[in-house]
Amino acid sequence: MSKKEEQYDVIIVGTGFTGATLAFSLAITGKKVIVFDKKKREEIGQDQIIYLDKKIFNSSKLLQTYKDIENVVRKTFFYSSDLNFSISLQKREYVRFNLKEYINYMVESAIKAGAKFNFETEITDPVGRGQWVIGVKTKEGKIVNGKIIVDCSGTERILTKNIEILDLNIKISSKEYVDTFYSRNKIEKSEKILNQIQLEGDSFYCLFDREFVTNVEKENNTLSFFTVVNKNLTKRKAKAVTNEIINRSKGINLSPINSFSEKVVVRRPITLAWYGFLSIGEAAFQTNPFTVEGKNLSLIALNILSEVILDALQKKEVSIYRLWKYHVEFFKIAGRHLAALEAFRSLILSFDKEKLYFLFSKGLISKAEIHRMFLNKYPKQTFFDFLVKFFKGLTDIKTTYRFLKGLRKINYIFNHYTKIPKEYDPKPYHDWYIKQLYLFKVFKKYCQN
Repeated sequence: MSKKEEQYDVIIVGTGFTGATLAFSLAITGKKVIVFDKKKREEIGQDQIIYLDKKIFNSSKLLQTYKDIENVVRKTFFYSSDLNFSISLQKREYVRFNLKEYINYMVESAIKAGAKFNFETEITDPVGRGQWVIGVKTKEGKIVNGKIIVDCSGTERILTKNIEILDLNIKISSKEYVDTFYSRNKIEKSEKILNQIQLEGDSFYCLFDREFVTNVEKENNTLSFFTVVNKNLTKRKAKAVTNEIINRSKGINLSPINSFSEKVVVRRPITLAWYGFLSIGEAAFQTNPFTVEGKNLSLIALNILSEVILDALQKKEVSIYRLWKYHVEFFKIAGRHLAALEAFRSLILSFDKEKLYFLFSKGLISKAEIHRMFLNKYPKQTFFDFLVKFFKGLTDIKTTYRFLKGLRKINYIFNHYTKIPKEYDPKPYHDWYIKQLYLFKVFKKYCQN
């Protein structure tokens, strides 16, 4: 076989958190791996601190070789300046590390294990033969062949956007993008900030408003703001919302130490596995804007994906039936919760401030439920839950009825995700997928009324 026709076991597009980790996990098993990224080597990874749930981190064999981590305990505190309402949750254990340093470590480790990295090489299209994805094409027109192709390109979705499943040709609308902005600012004085809320130690605060979600952390006398703004709810930029928080918070230097902005796609999970093709991370919409803890979900997906790929290659059965396990397992563990949480977020954002305050203050959205959501778990409602909420909301029966009816529709969505065909069969899956789209369409219309 000529060098031009050289075939790899796995082709990975993107060298972010998922791409670098996956490359390492496959390379150490002796698999022939090649990774493409249009960025320069030194541009890979954002210089920011990320947190992973310690239980999820410990459950992953992929990250255990990385030792430059710090164990921290953080308190979770939900606060809304819109509603003048707050909820304090229990503490959680995290591991903390620098994302850029982690990615560089994984890249170096993967190269030592035999993986090949092509930086400054832009991939433009997947290459197919019939329904099967057999490789990728570079901007210069060169074709690289592989047994399994994985899209880890994040919000760009370089390959996934060209392989929307079942030829339904579903395009992403502008409303499915949200602006994000991250800013780290120096605390000049040890004063109370954010409307008299005192930061202590490694406390973690998640501010929830109708227009944005903000994470605020105290580290080395600095505050880090990560703001997400929905375009369809406000014309304001995420940076403007962040600056507003800083401006009303005494003792914070308005000149950021560092900052970055990007666009994030917010949408229900799509089909993650196809003929020779897999999608993971933000390319597969595996992110939860309610908590901005996408890396935890990506790590769950990584654990499943690496095992499925290795199993398929070792058994020399790289088929849709073998790869389908990734799709089913992720939906079972996290995907159904992610879809329901997105629907729940749409529901509560459909209420005005007064009605939303009523739902929180009366306990129709309880502290326990908020905690489960922060853990990326949707609190599916039972008949008893509906009954309790009904009596709690008797003082505003109209708002209560609309909220409970919305929760019932979310239950339909959650239950539908449990019915995904366990084995791949085009007709049953097509029917399931069309029903999924229909449920979201009906729910979206309900929230708009």
